[in-house]
Amino acid sequence: ISNDSGLLHVAAAIGTPTIGIFGPTSPWHYAPLNPVEAVIETKTDVPCRPCHKPTCRMQHHRCMRDIPVEAVTEPAFRALEAAGLKPTR
Repeated sequence: ISNDSGLLHVAAAIGTPTIGIFGPTSPWHYAPLNPVEAVIETKTDVPCRPCHKPTCRMQHHRCMRDIPVEAVTEPAFRALEAAGLKPTR
């Protein structure tokens, strides 16, 4: 589980199941080319997105803050279960 970063791309490149979180960046431009378990993209409509910046120039960072926890945990649980593990919810 990673934001759009180098580690996300390295993990996907070596076949590790990955879940990419895209707030200030666009998965259309930057998602790994290798298959990923899930791509989570913010649904927040802010005029500054995609800004592709590590810090929020608007000082609210809503594109990341508004991603619900469940949007990440549910794909993570599915990936763990697919790997034969039994995550506790």
